[in-house]
Amino acid sequence: MGSGDGDFSQTLTELSRSISYYVIAFATNIKGTSYGSEISFSTEPVLPAVITATILNITPYSAKAGGVVSSSGGSDVTERGIYWGTTANPVATGIKLAIGSGTGNFADSLANLTPGTTYYVTAYAVNGIGTAYGEDKSFLTPGAEPVIDKILDIQDLTTNSVVLSAIIVPGELSTTVTFEVGLTTSYGTSAEADESPLTEKDTVTALITGLTSNTLYHYRIVAENDLGIVYSADSTFRTVITGLVSTVTDSEGNIYSTIGIGYQEWMTGNLKSVVYRNGTDSIPLAESDSLWGTMTTPAYCWYAGDSAANYNTYGALYNWYAVNTGNLCPTGWHVPTNDDITELVNYVGGSGAAGGMLKETGTAHWNTPNTGATNKYGYTARGAGKRSAEGVFDFVKVEGNWWTSTEYSTLNASYMNILFNYGNLFQAYLSKKTGMSVRCVKD
Repeated sequence: MGSGDGDFSQTLTELSRSISYYVIAFATNIKGTSYGSEISFSTEPVLPAVITATILNITPYSAKAGGVVSSSGGSDVTERGIYWGTTANPVATGIKLAIGSGTGNFADSLANLTPGTTYYVTAYAVNGIGTAYGEDKSFLTPGAEPVIDKILDIQDLTTNSVVLSAIIVPGELSTTVTFEVGLTTSYGTSAEADESPLTEKDTVTALITGLTSNTLYHYRIVAENDLGIVYSADSTFRTVITGLVSTVTDSEGNIYSTIGIGYQEWMTGNLKSVVYRNGTDSIPLAESDSLWGTMTTPAYCWYAGDSAANYNTYGALYNWYAVNTGNLCPTGWHVPTNDDITELVNYVGGSGAAGGMLKETGTAHWNTPNTGATNKYGYTARGAGKRSAEGVFDFVKVEGNWWTSTEYSTLNASYMNILFNYGNLFQAYLSKKTGMSVRCVKD
């Protein structure tokens, strides 16, 4: 502090708070060193030093919050904790949570939080001087309303049941998914998805039973979690008539079994009526090859001229001019259009498999090997052959050919063809003079 006579002083720095210090002055000359009397003083305490810790273990409903008291400020920390809430500056508006006393780390769990919500946290510490606060920190609890990401195509549709499905994003929360079904958009019944409740994005399904055949139904998906409930737009489906059996009688009194396939009802045997649907007008019979080849008006025949062998087995063969009258099939039924055939083919599995699906099994009415034949849907197609435009009979048990009512050109019309050695079904066209089978479908 210098030399010489007079007063002297020095500022003491880097002292600790709330500590007693002792001081003795001294002076040195050639005779030696002398000391003054000892005096003491104590430094004053200050507020504690506290910081708000990073929020940990955040879930939709809970989190862990706390802080660190790094210095007591020279006075015992009698309380420490946090303020928390959903608005900034939680010290003013939030909830106080005391978490012990003293210095060091402290933390506690926040429970019953709301998903998808921003929370604010401020740590505090109290000593003899007062209360100190850390900085505000915020965190967002995960979670959102569910999202119906996609309604998927219906599956396994039958006469009385269907499987409905959709892709659901649950918003990181436990989400309940139900399918509402009914005859109107008021619905009326519901089924919870097999996978419900779910917490991760997933495809959900539900089997709906107790339905009525050939009936239009409305449905929607309902997804609900703690943040809300969402509804899909209305969708519809119609139950099929697949497998439903019945009969129909033609104008001559012939009774035909029928089978439902998809939304269509088909005869399970070929038409054999030789009278139009009015029951009085006969269809002309053209027996000779030469006569058949000249006909540009309605006509029918029996394969190889043998009605006894073919009447119940294969039915009659008609030229397209008879088909075009629109009066071959019983009332309420019609010769299928090309579009009707396409609908049938698509329902039973596409052209690559439809022939096998529709063919009668075995080799009583098809040549070996009767490739792919399952008759899965009861259509019972048989290889009735055909009569060419020149009047030649051929291909019995080799192929089945069925007219459509769809005209292809001035000379040709569309038909469907199934072969003994293929599982395919072919849609093509031939001369209108050709003699083919007719299989009626219900209007």
